Amino acid sequence: MRSSQPVKKHIQLHTFVAANAKHMIAKEFKPSKIEFAAIVYELGEVGDEFEVVAIKFMGEYGYGSAGNGDAAYMIAIRDYIVTCVLPSALIFDLRELEYEWGSAIWDMFRCDEPFATIVSERCNGFLTCGVAKPMFDDVDAALDYLRPRAIQYRTSLSE
Repeated sequence: MRSSQPVKKHIQLHTFVAANAKHMIAKEFKPSKIEFAAIVYELGEVGDEFEVVAIKFMGEYGYGSAGNGDAAYMIAIRDYIVTCVLPSALIFDLRELEYEWGSAIWDMFRCDEPFATIVSERCNGFLTCGVAKPMFDDVDAALDYLRPRAIQYRTSLSE
């Protein structure tokens, strides 16, 4: 038979919170205003498991150190996708990301998997930093570049 003691504690805690709620402020926590989407492309024949994941980031990256939280969020997304999908290569699609400057994001391009970056005039800050290379205008060009590298990377993992 269950004791009524835990229920009593719950009621007491609820009464405490209700009595002191005027001192509490609740607000939504969002780690970044940047949004993302991910698409998996199959490169090989069925069963080859040569997958490239294109991670599309959209929004406005904070200028300079104001972008550190955005970078941490984007890196966490990359790491999550790499862990869950185990891709043979990555595409960072930054065409809809407004970026001028900030070095924390450079760590996103430090990964074991081969990668390519898709850019536009909205993220022209990447054109001068040199860490996002190779850069392309569209997905097809990035996939063409990555196909042999993805196969080589996946083969090296199985050796």
